[in-house]
Amino acid sequence: MSRRLDFLRLGRHRSRSTSPSAQQAEELPHNSTPSNHDQDKSLSILSSTNISNSSGLKIPSPLISAQRGSVTLPTIVLDTTEPDNTATKTRYFDNEPVGDLVRVDLGLRPSLPQSSLGGSTREGAPTSHKLPGRLGLTVIHEPTSRNLDIVFVHGLGGGSRKTWCYDRNPKIFWPEWLRDIPELSHARISTFGYNADIIANTRTTQANVESFAKELLHCLSIHGQRHEAFGRVPIIFICHSMGGLVVKRACVKASGDGDKRMREISAKISGIIFLGTPHRGSSQAKTLNNVVSLLGRGGSGKAYLKDLTVNSALLQMLNDDFRHLATRINLFSFWEKKKTRIGGFEQMIVEQYSAILGYAEEGSAPLLADHHLICKFSSPEDPNYAIVTSTILAIVEKIFVEVETTTPGNRKLYLQEIHQFLLSPDVISTEADFYTVRSKRLEGSCQWVTQQAWFTRWEQGKLDSNSEIFWLSGHPGTGKSVISTFLIDQLKHSGHSCYYYFFKSSDVSKRTLERCLLNMAYQISLAEPAVGDKLRYLHESQFNLVGAELLLLWQKIFVSSILPIYEQKRLPLFLIIDALDETENSMAIFPLLHTLGHIPNLRLCVTSRPSTEFTQQLNRLEKKVKINNHTITQKDNIDDITYLVETTISSLPLLEEVRMHIVDLVIQKAEGNLLWVSQVSNQMLKAGFNQESLLQVLQQVPPGMDQIYADILAKMRAAPPKQKDIARWIIQWILSSFQPLRVSTLQEALEFEPPAEKVEALEYWVAELCGSFLVIDREKCVQPIHTTAREFLLADKTSEYAITPATHLHIARVCLESILETNHSKYAQKQSVVMVSGSRYPVPDLLGIHSYTLWRYAIFWWSNHLALTSSHDLAIFNLVTRVLKSTAFMHCIRDIAESGDIHAFVRMARNLKKYISIFEIGEMGGRRADIKYISLWADDLIRLTTEFGENLLRFPSLTEAIIAPFCPRSSAIYQRFGTREGGIVLLGDVPKNWDTRLASLNTPQASPSAATSVCAASKLAAVGYQNGTISVWNSTTAILVHQLSLTEPISCLNFSQTGSCIAAGGRSKITLWNASTASEQLTVSLADVPILLAFSSNDLLLFVIFRSNKLKVYSVEDGTVISEFDWGEENMSTNVVGGFPICTSLNSRRTRLAVAYRGLPISLWDLEDEVYLKKIRLACRTPSHRIRRVHKLGHKGMHAHDSASALEFHSLTDEIFISYSDGTFVKWDPDTNEQVVSPMHTDIHVMKCSPDGTIVMTGNSGGQLKLWSTTTLELLFTLDEDEEAVRRLCFSPDGSRIFDVRGVYCNVWEPEILLRGARIYLETGTPSPNPSDKHSRSITLTNSMSVSCLCPSPNGKFFIGGTENGQVILYSLASGNKLKVLYNHGAFAEITSIAWSKDGRLIATGDNISKVFVYQLSIATGPTSMATEMPDSSEDGSDSDYEDTNFQVFESSLIITATHLLKGAVKVAGRLDGFITSLLIAEHEGNTLVMASSKNADAVWRLSTTTPVATTKVTKPVDSCLTICYGIARIRHLLQYPDSKDLILTVDPGSVRIRLWSSVQKAIPGSHSDQSSVSVNCDTLADKTFALRSSAEGGSLDQEEYELEGSSLSETSGNILVMCISKPRVRQAGRQREIWVWKLDGNITTDSGSIHPIMCLGISITATSIKALLGIFQQKVYFLDTRGWICSKDITSEEHIGEKALVRDELHNYKMWFFLPRGHFTAEMSSTISCAMVWKTNVIFTRKENVIVVKRGLRRPCN
Repeated sequence: MSRRLDFLRLGRHRSRSTSPSAQQAEELPHNSTPSNHDQDKSLSILSSTNISNSSGLKIPSPLISAQRGSVTLPTIVLDTTEPDNTATKTRYFDNEPVGDLVRVDLGLRPSLPQSSLGGSTREGAPTSHKLPGRLGLTVIHEPTSRNLDIVFVHGLGGGSRKTWCYDRNPKIFWPEWLRDIPELSHARISTFGYNADIIANTRTTQANVESFAKELLHCLSIHGQRHEAFGRVPIIFICHSMGGLVVKRACVKASGDGDKRMREISAKISGIIFLGTPHRGSSQAKTLNNVVSLLGRGGSGKAYLKDLTVNSALLQMLNDDFRHLATRINLFSFWEKKKTRIGGFEQMIVEQYSAILGYAEEGSAPLLADHHLICKFSSPEDPNYAIVTSTILAIVEKIFVEVETTTPGNRKLYLQEIHQFLLSPDVISTEADFYTVRSKRLEGSCQWVTQQAWFTRWEQGKLDSNSEIFWLSGHPGTGKSVISTFLIDQLKHSGHSCYYYFFKSSDVSKRTLERCLLNMAYQISLAEPAVGDKLRYLHESQFNLVGAELLLLWQKIFVSSILPIYEQKRLPLFLIIDALDETENSMAIFPLLHTLGHIPNLRLCVTSRPSTEFTQQLNRLEKKVKINNHTITQKDNIDDITYLVETTISSLPLLEEVRMHIVDLVIQKAEGNLLWVSQVSNQMLKAGFNQESLLQVLQQVPPGMDQIYADILAKMRAAPPKQKDIARWIIQWILSSFQPLRVSTLQEALEFEPPAEKVEALEYWVAELCGSFLVIDREKCVQPIHTTAREFLLADKTSEYAITPATHLHIARVCLESILETNHSKYAQKQSVVMVSGSRYPVPDLLGIHSYTLWRYAIFWWSNHLALTSSHDLAIFNLVTRVLKSTAFMHCIRDIAESGDIHAFVRMARNLKKYISIFEIGEMGGRRADIKYISLWADDLIRLTTEFGENLLRFPSLTEAIIAPFCPRSSAIYQRFGTREGGIVLLGDVPKNWDTRLASLNTPQASPSAATSVCAASKLAAVGYQNGTISVWNSTTAILVHQLSLTEPISCLNFSQTGSCIAAGGRSKITLWNASTASEQLTVSLADVPILLAFSSNDLLLFVIFRSNKLKVYSVEDGTVISEFDWGEENMSTNVVGGFPICTSLNSRRTRLAVAYRGLPISLWDLEDEVYLKKIRLACRTPSHRIRRVHKLGHKGMHAHDSASALEFHSLTDEIFISYSDGTFVKWDPDTNEQVVSPMHTDIHVMKCSPDGTIVMTGNSGGQLKLWSTTTLELLFTLDEDEEAVRRLCFSPDGSRIFDVRGVYCNVWEPEILLRGARIYLETGTPSPNPSDKHSRSITLTNSMSVSCLCPSPNGKFFIGGTENGQVILYSLASGNKLKVLYNHGAFAEITSIAWSKDGRLIATGDNISKVFVYQLSIATGPTSMATEMPDSSEDGSDSDYEDTNFQVFESSLIITATHLLKGAVKVAGRLDGFITSLLIAEHEGNTLVMASSKNADAVWRLSTTTPVATTKVTKPVDSCLTICYGIARIRHLLQYPDSKDLILTVDPGSVRIRLWSSVQKAIPGSHSDQSSVSVNCDTLADKTFALRSSAEGGSLDQEEYELEGSSLSETSGNILVMCISKPRVRQAGRQREIWVWKLDGNITTDSGSIHPIMCLGISITATSIKALLGIFQQKVYFLDTRGWICSKDITSEEHIGEKALVRDELHNYKMWFFLPRGHFTAEMSSTISCAMVWKTNVIFTRKENVIVVKRGLRRPCN
């Protein structure tokens, strides 16, 4: 039986309690009746009602409101239903009865204080278990060996034990069950208890979440005194209700604590499971706190109850702080699906929206339970228990996978690697965009979307079905972005994996699809470790995202990495892309969407403004992908508009009829525009509370947004002058900025140049003065309230708010001053340094800690503002110069590189060039040096990307230490930062200037083939070759992306307009490939040879011109012929067609065709009407050229000089550029017949017009490149590159790059660099190098022969270099200077091998045509020498101090002579045996022996001596030798065994032969008089042969695919052999190299000896790839990796030496010393030589003809 009691009865009943507190209430309200036999008396909240002071109730004085009138109090109901017979009415305190307590439940399960509970509340329950449980940490399971900690934390009113016990039965305590799960058998399981009593009248009233978190951390930190300490293994928290908030706060405090123990604990917090945690508060908390106050048990209430109110200050701060930690913690949130019974009512205690954090990395799911039972399970078979334990196991698996796959083993580092690989996407900003837009959404709006059938089909599509697209279009203000947030919430709350991106035209960093893809990929990787592993694999396999083309990103990251994981799991992946129309490249999304035809389970939603182009592309796409296309109509938004207006005027005292009338008026005028409704609603609220004023507002307000904005602007103009200045300043900063600015950033800017006097409380002024145009989001960023507001403000160029060059000048000045004055140390403190892949480098700004500071904005965008100025302001010029000369600019470079945005350097360079171009000749007369300095920096910034790009991104902190010393001597970066004390020093032929070309693209091929064609897209360039291969390169970083094959010579090549497709034509077919994935899309068979390919503007058609005077138009989709035009037909081609065309050209609109034939005028054809238009005849010729008549060619009046050698349409008009064989160069307008003739006679074979139509580039058979003005045909620049003919030319689509192919390579140029020569002439007045050209500049590039191999002298003072044209040159190792050319093998010989004798007297050189030269070398000092001996290096190989001037004087006094001793050759069967692979000079029994090795044989010559050894002089021998022949042609190396002068090692990839000099000398024929040569088989010498095997039981390495590239024996003892072998890559160009280390045990000349491998480097495809073996020094093997790093690996550590088992080291834990500029090592090194080497602490490398010595480079490793 139940009855209700009033408040007085309740108070009297409670007064009888003798306990200081009633039983504790457990957690937030839950069902008080979990079972039929547990119906205790409960106090429940039914509703709120008004209780008047005069109601007759005698309310105790503490409950009377201080305010007059009525107060709102809860009605309290006492449930006196008789309990089950099994329940007792007696509670115990210290085992003594304390009376019959009335149990105040409030829907919460109460309990006595943990310290006072003495027994069970049920009959038959054991008394050994105390409920609710102990305070502090209690270990309930301690394994013998621990690898994990699991800690349970209860919630409000709960206990460390009872919270987890089902039905109050201590036997049903599910945390104990976890120890029986095998995967958790090694986990320590603990509970944490704290006093969160709701009802007790104790002194804990002021305790709150903060104090509970401190208590938890304290217990964790001291627990190690009794048990093994926390913080040694990963920790997982399982939290109920408020316990989740306690744990979140503890995580935040620990992460920011300076105590070592706290840091250890924080680093090990790896997972948190939330069970009904109110992350955003609970609506029940406020009511509960009021009740506690009314009961007199908490004063004004409990502090922690206030913390739980909806959106309390604590919760908001906690969520903001915890978000930054969420990236490294595995999070999963469960929410309750059932309402909790409270007395006679049921309520949802923690709503779904509050129980989910909403982080990208968070998992979430519902449990079929109320708030009470969400943390209690009846048995291990309980379905909810199965779900929760499965989640625990999934998190445990993720944790240990991350430990195994990261170095040193924590999730943070793992994510940082992925974050940097994805170019540092700003997911924090993306989340802020979501919450900012969502805050505008009214609760209950947007429901119309889910009611549509097409939405249901899209959301609930069948698994494993093809992907679907939901495309939502709407005009501005119709709520597209708000709907996007609704969809995100809807999908996440349904348990789907949903990720999103919001484009913003006001933010430059959020305008590209590339950033969108990378951002969403990172979001997914945070939530799905398997995706992170895939991305990490891509990173380690050296896939470079810098400058990667969009379709390639999509294919590699999504199609190949992310989507297969969801397909395997049979889960849909939802992606939401908002405001696609605000991107810079919106149409580029459609090639991506075309790939979805056969990809299952992807659900894509895109919102945009209506667009005809979008509609056309979607109609085309519908053939492949299912599309749900919907345009928002006025009908769709009626309910939301009605709801918005009714909500706005609900507080106004209006009659219902008036309300309805107002709503109807608003709907009628709104035309579906929610933004307009929002603005009008605000105006109505300000208008007043009467009907007339509201109607007046509606009548006056215009229907469109522009007039509303105009009215607002008029009111702003009427503001006081000071306020108006502040508003103008704020709006101009926000509209001019290239990314959103925080309020704090604006406040920083105010400190440099305030608009008036000092402005305080800027956030207030933004809202007060500019609130109708600007909004402050949750991340405190100030942004336009809507795109329409931004567009309106920017449209009026005359307004005081207009953005002018003066505005940008002001902002540029503030940015530059902030760069100079910012204290960098305070930013450095916010940056962490970690180890990644064995390397120490600054972590990117992962959490956006300082992304929004003025410094951060300034370093990225100061140059953009500078470029938009038009003033020659001297002050700003001085600021620019100061910044570029300051150390602060190096910090700028470092921070930009850390961000991953390498294109920022290119952008900055172009902005600087644009800025200095505004200065006229003579205007800055005294500042030319500064102008040149700025120009130098512009060049340097571009070269940072091409020469150092990848390493600069990976190691930005090394810019000053490594990058600056390797820059040319005249560069600004070297002059300012390259000569620091104690830093790296480069000696020798160090370049003084950057190479004129940006890069040279030379594809590694087995047999080089001539390049025949070239084309370029936005980020790619493709080169076609005679052998049918096509190389696709990244045009920004010059990195090889793909290699394609047509299997026949490439005759023509072109990219589609979007760059997504590449077409190549050969003799009999045309093939189309996907440019990003290299997958073949279409092949069309041909009957004739194509000579030109061109795509239509929409990429749907391919125009092909054939040699047979035909043009065909093909469909790109299926290859069908759309149309065909044969202009060679007899009735069309009278006197205009003759044989095969010499050259052809199509105009940009593909409507006209120009064709040239030998001896005929150029003919012009109309392709639309397929008719002949006219002939093109010259009206005049070059005046300075006298026309020379030649014989006729059969056509009346036609001469050879009438033949065109090249022609090209203007890129923007129908004008045609034509060059004739007599040197005339003309521009002809076919519509007006006007002609412009160049004043210069020129030889032109190929030409190309720039995309902007300003210059035309020409090339000729002599290798010259020339740039011409398209308006006047004046020559602007001439470049004499080399004598190889230029075959083809092309521009990149933006005109920033020029590509030319000649020989076997492709050059990359920048027009700006070339054209600067003309400006140099204008600025300096230097006489023109060409008298006939007053405005052009000419540069001649010498093409000297490269140094092909190196060899140091035994004493370490000199080294010899051999060149590709046969020269042998002596260099000084101390200075790097070239001392003398010793001799020459001949112009057609390339030096392939060099050897010194041990005493340094003799040198032997071998070449590629089997010749071997031996010379005796003498080096003496002259009488004028200031020094008697060249300084030595120290014994340990470290650099000694030296003075460059002394070296030069000393070296100039050296007398160097080389005496010829021998000219021999290696012959087999009377024929020369190819290149010499190795040479060896040895002394044996008084004779000097020279051995040379080639692929098939070794040759040995004996040089006899006539004087004692001390004064040995070698006599010239006769031409006789011993030839040792092998049965297999292999590259072999000869090594002298250091422990025995009689032993020679002959090494090849599969074996080591131990040969005795004594047996070789016996076989050498005759003496000096013997003229014969003897040839023997290698087996006759009785060599001891060891087969090299990959392991003790493994197979032999003697495979034909392997080649030996380098070998060496350790210098101190010969028991360590190092070999570098290579084999062709399976799917890539070039060769994969491995370094094998072998140990020689015992006497290797007998059977007791052995050779076994102890280490192999580079065998894994995920390991750092090896470029070349450089040598061995001090038991370290040095090598060059493919990224240009000089690396070393210790081969004497205990883990390797002495072991019998092979250590397959994947190049982890190796030392990295420094890296070379990319241009020094990009070309594939020859398989027989090394153009870099290590000698002691010196590194010697070559770049073409330059030999450079690096000093101090091996002093300190970078990791």
